[in-house]
Amino acid sequence: MRDSDGKPLLKQIATNNKALVYITWDTSKWQGQKVHILIHDSSTAKSWGHINIDDIRVGCHLLGDGKGVSFNILGQANQVPQSYSACSSYAADSIRPQYH
Repeated sequence: MRDSDGKPLLKQIATNNKALVYITWDTSKWQGQKVHILIHDSSTAKSWGHINIDDIRVGCHLLGDGKGVSFNILGQANQVPQSYSACSSYAADSIRPQYH
């Protein structure tokens, strides 16, 4: 959300699954603006529930890009093909201590 007007800039809906997936957004058009992340559960279910969030990163240097603020889009409607070996991404992640 943009701090100056409270406008939601991007939105990710739940996968309704405990599996964590990489989701990245192109945030280049908001470079230099103050923004914040809002995590909200709008479920009205009476049963117990929770939200899983992990590994929030800001800036391309954390993704190894180094060319400014540009990200590859990888969202629910655009998942990695089954033929893709995710192990190469995990191995390249310097802060991921182990495979699990």
